[in-house]
Amino acid sequence: MSINRGTQENPDVQDLDVPDNQTLQELYEQHKDLLLSLKKDAIQTPRVTRERSLALTRTTRSNFADLLPSLEDWLAPKKMDELKDAYSKLDDYSFVLFFASLFAQQDWTAAQKERRQELMLKVREHDSRYMAWSRALFFDDSSQQAELDRIQSGRGSKDDATDTIELVSMLLKDSRVTQPNDFLEEAKLREAEAEARELLWLLSGAKEENAPKGSPVNVWHRAYTLWATTYDSLMRGGRSVLNMMGYSPAEQAKQFPGISSESSGSSPASQDPASTEPAARVENFG
Repeated sequence: MSINRGTQENPDVQDLDVPDNQTLQELYEQHKDLLLSLKKDAIQTPRVTRERSLALTRTTRSNFADLLPSLEDWLAPKKMDELKDAYSKLDDYSFVLFFASLFAQQDWTAAQKERRQELMLKVREHDSRYMAWSRALFFDDSSQQAELDRIQSGRGSKDDATDTIELVSMLLKDSRVTQPNDFLEEAKLREAEAEARELLWLLSGAKEENAPKGSPVNVWHRAYTLWATTYDSLMRGGRSVLNMMGYSPAEQAKQFPGISSESSGSSPASQDPASTEPAARVENFG
């Protein structure tokens, strides 16, 4: 896929050591299963730009590298290993976020229209195919045939999408479908359902907070969540070590800045608490 790396916020990202597009896409694909495995109620809305996430990552990893030789003097082995793991992964997570953000936001209006048109055709085919299979599968079940009559009664793209979702649900309840077979694969049914839900989302205004799982916007938010939670862990760990070494809260925050404490217009509720409170002491790292 082609990704335009320039933005109005920062058209030049070369000084942030961003890999080339092919490497970014490879990292994105390598981490996509992990992103989709994140629980829905844990997903965060991005609070900083992709450029700032890269800059924060560079600062925090650089300063944490200086602490690596002495971590065992300050932390329990388990916590030390957790922070080393976060340190090793944070760079890649920042690049995955960078790519996911670009992919979700580039020429979004045009991309939405193109994707909507593509899905309208695909979902119409899903509706027709799975209606035919359902009619055949439940040919001797009058109640199911009546339900299929109801499903088939509507018209239009939105109706195609809701039909597909209902048909998939009906088919997946039948053991003849959920058991391995050569005709109706469960994975294909799940894919059809996901495409139908994405089409409904696009037809209903495509609000970010309602983005279906696996859509570009949803994956962007998931990539932000993965990066932010890992960054927060490393940032707080770094501050805690500095705290135990006698550094002031101001110096801790300078070396390990919070994600959004410097953002303009942030409400008190959205301020990073670790940017104003002393870092946790050693007993919290046992």
